[in-house]
Amino acid sequence: MNNTTKPNILFLLVDSLRSDKCYGQKKTSITPNLDNLIKKGVCFTQTVSSAPVTIPAISCIFTGQYPSKSVIRGGNRLKLNSEIPNFISLLKNCNYSTTAIIPKLLSLSGINDHFDNVIETPGHDGLYDGVGQKILDVFEETKLTKPWFFYVHMLDVHGTARGFPEKFNELKYGVNQYERMISSMDIWLGKIFQKINFENTLVVLTADHSSDVGIYTSEMESDKNTVNHDNMKTSLKLSGKLSSNLPDSFSPLKSKMKKFLVKRKEKIKTQKKFNKLEEINKKNLSPYEKRILKHSINPEYDVYDDRFIVPLVFSGCGINNHSIVEQQVRTIDVFPTIFDLVKISNNVESEGVSLLSILEGESMKELPAYMESIANWTKSTRTSDVIGIRYNQFKYFRSRDDEKKNIGLFNLNNDPLEECNLAQKQPEKIIEMEKILLSITSNNDEPKTESNEFRDLDEEKLVEAELKKLGYL
Repeated sequence: MNNTTKPNILFLLVDSLRSDKCYGQKKTSITPNLDNLIKKGVCFTQTVSSAPVTIPAISCIFTGQYPSKSVIRGGNRLKLNSEIPNFISLLKNCNYSTTAIIPKLLSLSGINDHFDNVIETPGHDGLYDGVGQKILDVFEETKLTKPWFFYVHMLDVHGTARGFPEKFNELKYGVNQYERMISSMDIWLGKIFQKINFENTLVVLTADHSSDVGIYTSEMESDKNTVNHDNMKTSLKLSGKLSSNLPDSFSPLKSKMKKFLVKRKEKIKTQKKFNKLEEINKKNLSPYEKRILKHSINPEYDVYDDRFIVPLVFSGCGINNHSIVEQQVRTIDVFPTIFDLVKISNNVESEGVSLLSILEGESMKELPAYMESIANWTKSTRTSDVIGIRYNQFKYFRSRDDEKKNIGLFNLNNDPLEECNLAQKQPEKIIEMEKILLSITSNNDEPKTESNEFRDLDEEKLVEAELKKLGYL
């Protein structure tokens, strides 16, 4: 196949997008452009990410490997392991021009190093903050050389929803702010789709990981905003106590004062969270409701479905079958499928497999989906540090270091909210699932440490603070 006949590839990744908010009865947003994309393609409703946060999740997508191989430690953060092959580099070797629009903070992950052209956007910006226009500019200014691969990473529904037109802030556009943001995003998706020729362009839409923010009620949104406001108020109040006019001779004292105020701030924030969590424990709620409420106050990284089930849509060139597929697949399967669809050889060693047979209407055996509660940053305290698998309608997880601790077993068919732990009732199922888990993790190690860490420690602290503010940490 020569360059002129190779399909172009538009890869749209919506950070933190839930699968059930793109298709199905739980969707309340208005998305005619997304609906049309799904109608003309194949939509997988049970796609499992390998990680609940961005850097390891997209590293898994781009390499087809689980986090133990796809990421390495770079100082206090994780980054893409450049020592193993990745699909972006392979596309370049196949004469694809590669362009990416990526949030600036993700440049720390090393992901943008593998593209020919990178357009960075401020970490907090969404489509209505200028990102949408940057995407259109790439098409309008003919910056894409055929055949092209164009990766777009959108943050509109990540963490606290970004700003969007006030007209969408109505119940008819969604039951919560998350879904109303999706409704507003759909306008931009329509503008993007108008710029491409679906006859020679493969469009892939997915997410890095999911988010429980998508199912917040208005009360939960209010509680979350209150906690954020109180934390900010506490920070400003304590920061104001530190005079910036102290003479240089007081610098040692000033340093100690800073440390004291930081500790005091964290103590106050921790106590406020504890009080909120105690209130939740006293409420007569289901285990699922309590878990979601607790996460809204004190987010944790775990392996429950609310953080892992993402949408996956293939549409455009090469897609002749139009269907909704409920069979479980994995995000590590995305690029092997793309390579089969565009008919180029794939010599990247990958844990993922091609889904081409399903796209062509044939059957395919379900494979176990590996999941772990990894964080973007190595010093994070927000992770329960568990690993697990999702397979044949069962979810099994346990402590990374001890198979006898933190065990969870759920029948997802009968218990989709993962409220009833069957670990004590079905020990034989635990044994079966543990064998499968071990077959996956037998070659897995902790992410390796990069030799060239941050040279400027102040830079690292500033970046870490910015990531915390934006919800990445």
